[in-house]
Amino acid sequence: MGRPMVQRPALAVGGIAVMAAGVVLAFGWFDETTTERTSTFAADEVDRIAVDVGGGNVAVRVEDVDEITVVERFSYRWNEPGDAHSVSDGALHLDGCAMWCRVDHEVVVPRALAVDGEIGSGTLDIEGASSADVRAGSGTLRLSDVTGDVQVDVGSGTAEFTGIGGEVVADAGSGSLVGRDLRGAVEADAGSGRVDLELAEAADVTASVAAATCASSSPTGTTASRATPAAGRASSASATTPTPRTP
Repeated sequence: MGRPMVQRPALAVGGIAVMAAGVVLAFGWFDETTTERTSTFAADEVDRIAVDVGGGNVAVRVEDVDEITVVERFSYRWNEPGDAHSVSDGALHLDGCAMWCRVDHEVVVPRALAVDGEIGSGTLDIEGASSADVRAGSGTLRLSDVTGDVQVDVGSGTAEFTGIGGEVVADAGSGSLVGRDLRGAVEADAGSGRVDLELAEAADVTASVAAATCASSSPTGTTASRATPAAGRASSASATTPTPRTP
């Protein structure tokens, strides 16, 4: 019988792959690089902020400044990415970046602006907006001191909203909805998550939960509520009346 053939080409290819991997590691091609860039815009160029970010963090806040500042902090491999923001039709668009890249945005504006859009697994922190309509997958939404209406929608993440002057519509899948110092009507719907609301003054509240904890209260008033189970869901509507002050 003849001697078995040795698969030399296969061994050669395997050796080349190992050598290539060694070269990649030796030159640090998989090392992460960080960089920070800052852009500014005139205040009258933007009247809305649109967010579309997968895994990065976004922070928007109002300060006593004359222009809009966008700071982007990139962590990436391979090639340095371009800007992850743009301005068109009065909107400041905040975007993510390509594969092997992550970007965090920090935006400072001189006046309250409307904010809308969504994030994936990051954190969206909004302070001082005129209104907000935002969504998150497994990420976190934090909103504070919003003068107008708020709409939030989270999957397995958490939505925290404090100091909201307008109406609130909030939805969660397996996540949590936590509201404090709420001055308008509230409609909250959670699947297997948690709903925890605290009102600043009298307002209508409708909360619906499937397999979760639902609570609403006011630090200065009394709360009347009713629960009506329907198709495996528990619904409650509550109105809070502030305690009259003593002259």
